[in-house]
Amino acid sequence: MLNFIKDYKDDEQYRESFNTLACKVFGVTFESWYRQGFWGDSYNPYSY
Repeated sequence: MLNFIKDYKDDEQYRESFNTLACKVFGVTFESWYRQGFWGDSYNPYSY
C-alpha cells in the first residue's frame, strides 16, 4: 500500500530519501541548503 506524505523537510529519514532521489535524478542535494536555513515553509514536498 502506498502512503502519501507531505511537508517532511524536518523528518531526517524522509529528507535523506528525498535528497538521494534528487541526487540520482538531477545530480543535486538540498541538505546543505536545508542546514543553512534556506528551506522555508514556501516549499512543501509531497511523495508516495
